[in-house]
Amino acid sequence: MVYKHVIGLKTYSFQSNLGGNTDSNHLISGGVGHFPSVSLRRRAGVMGFRAGMLCYLLENRKFTKTVGAFAEWVAEYVFRNQMELWGEQMEQELSGALEVLSGERGSAASLLALLPAEFTTADLIKLRARKGQSVKGSAISMVLNRWRNNRKIEQIGEGKWKKL
Repeated sequence: MVYKHVIGLKTYSFQSNLGGNTDSNHLISGGVGHFPSVSLRRRAGVMGFRAGMLCYLLENRKFTKTVGAFAEWVAEYVFRNQMELWGEQMEQELSGALEVLSGERGSAASLLALLPAEFTTADLIKLRARKGQSVKGSAISMVLNRWRNNRKIEQIGEGKWKKL
């Protein structure tokens, strides 16, 4: 990167830290790096670069150790403050998104594990509502039919089911 060579910022070498892979899906899926810190470090690096360029211009377009040190200091300062302000919140948002993407929160198998040995259709509806899933009749029927076809449950009465 040109920016890295102009002001010598280690913090802006975003692409090289990730082995050349800057695809956001790679980051979100738990690839190389810790997404909130990578994202905030990149933003901080840009701010450090901008501060370094201002310092470079004020030094009559000469790169000095002071320019590089100032740019690095600004980037680190901004990064620390961003992590303090938004790091935990970003981590929580990301973990919630990963839970949904991986299906842990919404998989039918995990719902079955949460139900008692004998349960009613109303129990399944309540559980799906708590998990933020659809409680439409067609969705409930689909789940029950899938479990029955996979021999995970059997019907023991009208609206009553038993795990196998």
